[in-house]
Amino acid sequence: MKAKKQILVVDDSPEIIDALVEILKNDYVVKVSTNGSKALEIVFSKTPPDLILLDIKMPGMDGYQVCQQLKDTLPHKMIPVIFITGSKDEMDEVRALEMGGVDYIQKPIQPVIIRARVETHLRLQETSSRLEGLLSQTLLGSIQLMAQTLSMTNPLAFNQACRIKKLVRRMAELMQLENIWRFETAALLSNIGCVALPIHLLKKVFKEEVISKSEQDLFQSHPSVGSDLIRGIPGLEEVAGMVLHQLDPFNPQLHEGPPDLLDPIQLGGQILKVATAFDMKVFKGERPSEVIVSLTDEPNIYSPELVKALAKIEKEMPSEKEKSVAVKDLHAGMVLLQDLVDEEDFRVASAGHAMTQESVQMIRSYHKNKNLKEPLRVKVAGREIFQ
Repeated sequence: MKAKKQILVVDDSPEIIDALVEILKNDYVVKVSTNGSKALEIVFSKTPPDLILLDIKMPGMDGYQVCQQLKDTLPHKMIPVIFITGSKDEMDEVRALEMGGVDYIQKPIQPVIIRARVETHLRLQETSSRLEGLLSQTLLGSIQLMAQTLSMTNPLAFNQACRIKKLVRRMAELMQLENIWRFETAALLSNIGCVALPIHLLKKVFKEEVISKSEQDLFQSHPSVGSDLIRGIPGLEEVAGMVLHQLDPFNPQLHEGPPDLLDPIQLGGQILKVATAFDMKVFKGERPSEVIVSLTDEPNIYSPELVKALAKIEKEMPSEKEKSVAVKDLHAGMVLLQDLVDEEDFRVASAGHAMTQESVQMIRSYHKNKNLKEPLRVKVAGREIFQ
């Protein structure tokens, strides 16, 4: 049997609460509160309601304040709120809707209207959740396809994207940014434009070798190419913007104020820039602590606030050691220090490849059919913090 939806009724009048409970109790699980503070406790509990019927005028915390706190927190901001009031003032209705309410019902209470509005908004919420789930699956499939394409066509660029994805996610967490998946996805797809670049050019860039003006122009085109590839996927418009702006010069005027109030596209572009610069130098063999110092010494190129966040991550980084392992002992988190080849010297994975659960399974399956040369030299973290 399908579980009943939960409704939270918030009103300072016991008579109104009793009336609403009587109307709804046969079809829903009804929770009640006579004040705003208690209502928020119920919302933030382990079993939040599916919909809230909220009185506007209450002593202490009024309905507007309750709704504001609700809409300021994830994931509770998605709970539908229907305001109930005895006020006839049209401005109250306008404000209620502006605050994020989905509907507005005037007292005296009409049982037919209450049932109809509650049922309608629960159905709308359920439909919205289904559509969001379908969109998430579509996005995930598209992202995985693009990442797999990059891994097959340009392993060097793909491996770097996997590494900076972990850095970017941690930076976004430390900065308490919303919708971290956008920044993480931008990192994973930051090099997707490299599918149009020759491998030898990327090797030069990674080794910081001298490149010609034409090669530099070609390399600097990859964010634009990548952005164009991503932009056509619904829901990834901001991600495409972050990828496009990852090589932009740092403009302090665009980054003044709390991070959560900044333009996410500009911020995301600079996060990618700082994380990529850090990874390039560490990949080349520089110590992470020394890289932080060098980035800090260039405040006109790299955002000082972002470098500070990166410095915190550097202190969290696990100690690493090199070891030789058999294919059966590979696991996610290891980094190859040599090309992985079979007995015919066919390269299966390149040096620098960061192992994931998927790549470990693929390599083990390949090893069953064609023996891979062992042992393998890998770099192993003492403790994994970037799972």
